[in-house]
Amino acid sequence: MRGNLVVPIYVDTNALLDLLASIEDGFSIVEKVTTRTTTTAGSDKSISAEAGTEFGIPNVLNLLKIKLGGSLSSKKQRETGEEKEAERYHTYGSLLYRLRAFLNDKELIKRPYENSEVWETIEPSDFVEVHGVFRPNPLVDSLERIDRLIGLFEIMSDFRPLPSGQSSGSQKKGSQDDKKQMRQLRQFLQGILADIEKKNTRTFVIDATGPNQFSTVVLLFTDYLRDQTMAEIGYKEYRLLGKVVRKIEQDSEETIDLLRGTGLGGVGREALEQLWNAFNQMEQMNLPQVKPEISGPALEVVPIAIFI
Repeated sequence: MRGNLVVPIYVDTNALLDLLASIEDGFSIVEKVTTRTTTTAGSDKSISAEAGTEFGIPNVLNLLKIKLGGSLSSKKQRETGEEKEAERYHTYGSLLYRLRAFLNDKELIKRPYENSEVWETIEPSDFVEVHGVFRPNPLVDSLERIDRLIGLFEIMSDFRPLPSGQSSGSQKKGSQDDKKQMRQLRQFLQGILADIEKKNTRTFVIDATGPNQFSTVVLLFTDYLRDQTMAEIGYKEYRLLGKVVRKIEQDSEETIDLLRGTGLGGVGREALEQLWNAFNQMEQMNLPQVKPEISGPALEVVPIAIFI
């Protein structure tokens, strides 16, 4: 059900509070709750006339100027009460639930993973909810794996057996040359990684689950993550609530460039392919495929929250 309680993994608190304040014309994350318990004690008496007529409202008698015999009753009541005040605090999770409930009630959230018909209606600035597996930037993931593999080979180079007819001196010199090349390559890779992934941001690609398959690219600020090591979010299935900033159809020549805004972003595609091929041609290494762009169908989304 779309109204289920949610557990937030990532919340852009600025966007969340701005949206709620716009919807509710300002709000507070602290509410004062007052409760009052009242106890009433009293007795009721009636007015009786000699003619047998009864009236429940004494003022009517004055208006009609009816002279009645008998006695006029009175109503006495005593109330005692107790008031209690308490403060109720909203968490970001409860505020997210409130925002999502409002958007659902107004039918403002589009869920393109459900079917292709919803996908066709999506336009930039729409609210979307994406359900899928969160993968770290595939380019960064590939380069990090290459870096770790080279590090392992660098360690293993000290333990290679000596071929027959080769002196230990020549082996040592060859090993030192190999290690030097590996260190230089690792420094090069680490420079690329530092350029692609800034200190406080990470790019993730979401592979949608459901009948309609597409990719979603989001830029996350690590400060908004519950687990800033990102062990919790990587390669797991969550939901994303956000706003669309770009839509790419399946047959479009456009792509989402994962190198955009980096030093390598200004390098031509052919030069990059030569660089990736050079990695793949390294001896004794079964390296992962390097993927610097995402093809359609794809969305680029500004995230508000990630939850389960």
